Amino acid sequence: MELTELASALSIPPSKVEAFDLFLTTLVFLVFFAKTQDPSGAIKHLLTLVSYLLVKAETLSNTPFLNSLLDLIMHDSSPVLSSWFRSSKEIPFEFYFGNRLGDVADEKLEFNKMFNDGIASDLVLVGDIVMMTCRDVFKELKSLVEVGGGTGTMARTIAHVFPEIKCIVLDLPHEINTVKEDICLVEYVGGDVFVSVPLANATLLMDNF
Repeated sequence: MELTELASALSIPPSKVEAFDLFLTTLVFLVFFAKTQDPSGAIKHLLTLVSYLLVKAETLSNTPFLNSLLDLIMHDSSPVLSSWFRSSKEIPFEFYFGNRLGDVADEKLEFNKMFNDGIASDLVLVGDIVMMTCRDVFKELKSLVEVGGGTGTMARTIAHVFPEIKCIVLDLPHEINTVKEDICLVEYVGGDVFVSVPLANATLLMDNF
């Protein structure tokens, strides 16, 4: 798509097109876009493998994950970095809010949904890569428990490829209660990993920040 076409599609006024062109040049440098010249000499901008991951209509779109990372809540702790270095808290987020990320998400329902959607979208991509590059790890398993798996995106990915594996998802009850899909593929267990973990051949630990 040519610069003027792209600017028009995004409702960017003519007075900002030059600045928009500089912005696109930065994105090309960062490999989010590619530039090419057609036979007529017109410069067109093309999507790259990176930017395809940000197209909402794509199956492996990572846009929800990026949106969660760019949310203001995730950046509120930035100004206290110098104080955090001298504190005993593990991460700046906990130092600023007084709670860990999961606890703050529980209090802010809108952020909680966005965060969970973001993690789920990222795990779709990660799960696809895992199945392409190291699926042999799962071949001899009869059962697997995903700890901290939320809605079980990774467990469902494994179950789709290896239906013979009994996949169990363990997470806090309020997370498990949000599950509404693919319940026939995996078993969901609400509980606390520090109290009890269902028995299985393998345990998959999910670290969602």
